[in-house]
Amino acid sequence: MTTVSNQELASFFHDLNFRFDTLAELDSDLANRFNVFRWLSRELTLSSIIRELLDPMGSHGQDDAFLKIFLDKIGLSHLDIVRNAGRPKCEEFTSCGRRIDIVLRPDNHCAIGIENKPRAADQPGWVKDYSEHLARCGNSYLLIYLTTDGRGPSDGEKEAADKLGSKFRRISYKKDIKDWLVACCQACRADKVRSFLKDFINYVNVMEETGMLSERDLALVMNYVRDQPRGKGFRIAYAVKHAWPEVVRRVASDFMAGLEKRLAVDFGDGWSVTPVPNEKLLKRWSEFKVSKVQWGGRFAFGLCFEEDGCAGLTFGVYKRDELEPHIRDFKLEMDKSTRKTGINRSDWLHWEWVLPLDEQYMNWNDPDTLKKLAEKNDALDYFAGWFRRMRETAEPLIDSACSAS
Repeated sequence: MTTVSNQELASFFHDLNFRFDTLAELDSDLANRFNVFRWLSRELTLSSIIRELLDPMGSHGQDDAFLKIFLDKIGLSHLDIVRNAGRPKCEEFTSCGRRIDIVLRPDNHCAIGIENKPRAADQPGWVKDYSEHLARCGNSYLLIYLTTDGRGPSDGEKEAADKLGSKFRRISYKKDIKDWLVACCQACRADKVRSFLKDFINYVNVMEETGMLSERDLALVMNYVRDQPRGKGFRIAYAVKHAWPEVVRRVASDFMAGLEKRLAVDFGDGWSVTPVPNEKLLKRWSEFKVSKVQWGGRFAFGLCFEEDGCAGLTFGVYKRDELEPHIRDFKLEMDKSTRKTGINRSDWLHWEWVLPLDEQYMNWNDPDTLKKLAEKNDALDYFAGWFRRMRETAEPLIDSACSAS
């Protein structure tokens, strides 16, 4: 059993923090780590960007050039791209309620599913579920597992992946996506899009499995841990690694309890708050909802973590039934009243309107975000304020929709 004293912890983190402060002072002058993709690094956003580039009708204006290059890179260059084939989608639901990150059917027959896992761990049973979903329209499909370095699926999924043979393929950001982006850059005819692709390539060059910890930061920590006398650094690093998920859980749980109390006061009777069960808090798709009782659970104002570990937070107006028609002019009215351009994606079937969150509150497993959540006041004002602003416009629109059906 590893034991660490309070004195050892205090000394360790004081010295390490000093080294990070020194590194930050250098960065303020050199801006070595600046790249817009650092703020677009959440799994869903990267999936959306890849989906857009693979769409022949995408805003890049390059027709099917990027899609052809991608098909060639994954060994499917023989597919004939059909112009009226369905457009690539993000978050396609399976019959088991899971969501495949990206799905495309370029020739209307062969289904290609991409599980995008730059950082988060995969979920039990996903290989079988995803492959069965892709095979529904025939045996012509390919399930792709995309990670930063091309690692394989977890031990529990390896056997299922091996059984698929050539229908399962691992690719990496570091090599395969980078090579695809380089080829796209060479084929691109638009300067603006070419500049975007170059930024994406630069981001891929420095992206890490561990999120936004740069190679330089990682080297600093590794050297410091290794150089501690009598193996103290290794014991502390091991203890911190195992404690971190529980730190995230407790801070997030405590903050949500405070948010629940604030909203109970702000919204009053006639509204229900459904918190995230503690045992599900670190799991993907965990949801915190506020709903008017008379809506019968059909709609809610919600927070949803799209990634494991309290990361990839989505915030907006949620609808229970993905087949229920969208409320007419809902996004237009919400954008107008909040003065925010809500994210509007046809493949997010459970969301009526999605608020673009401030980056500082998007990933609750980030140290800076955890600090804000632990201090509570500013973070509570931010989230409670947005819940109230959504209610002002959304409540009468949803009331009307529920009354009409």
